[in-house]
Amino acid sequence: MASGVEVLRFQLPGHEAATLRNMNQLRAEERFCDVTIVADSLKFRGHKVILAACSPFLRDHST
Repeated sequence: MASGVEVLRFQLPGHEAATLRNMNQLRAEERFCDVTIVADSLKFRGHKVILAACSPFLRDHST
């Protein structure tokens, strides 16, 4: 570590779980959805960035 540099660590317990809950709620309300996946007669609205982050296949096949 460089001399004179102070490192500040910020922690927010539960932030990850709360963020996932909030993103799922937005999806359930179809807010900010920018993609629809269709399989047979089923349609699933979602967020490209979330799908791309979770699936290399979807990341490579989305525009």
